[in-house]
Amino acid sequence: MPYRREVWKHFADLAAIERLSDALGVQVRVYGDIFDPRNREEYLQKVLTAAEQSHRHRLLFLDPDSGIEPGVLQAEYASASEAARLWNALELGEVLGVYQHAAHQAGWVERSVDRMARACQDGACGRSCVFRPIVSIDSGRS
Repeated sequence: MPYRREVWKHFADLAAIERLSDALGVQVRVYGDIFDPRNREEYLQKVLTAAEQSHRHRLLFLDPDSGIEPGVLQAEYASASEAARLWNALELGEVLGVYQHAAHQAGWVERSVDRMARACQDGACGRSCVFRPIVSIDSGRS
């Protein structure tokens, strides 16, 4: 389903995302520091601290562009250990969402789900993981 330009503009504006708090009646906090891949650990610690200070019933949304590392860790990926640390910071019933650009290869969704499952192995934090890929192919984005 193609999205209108206004929708993309809205979600590219971090302040607009936080303004969803009023419309939804929930707290929406954006951790907006610039990511520098040379300081991954420091960045992750700050995200974990911000998440810990948030109200419960949290949804952490991770946007590394290219998803969980497929092998060699590069700036556009989150590492499997980073995803696991975020997952382990959540409580039962909370959600970790991970954005990933569509890959132009057959089976990319299954491979991405498998990487996430391995990163957040069932039982690693005493609870099981459920992965539901949501795929939207948009060729009309401009």
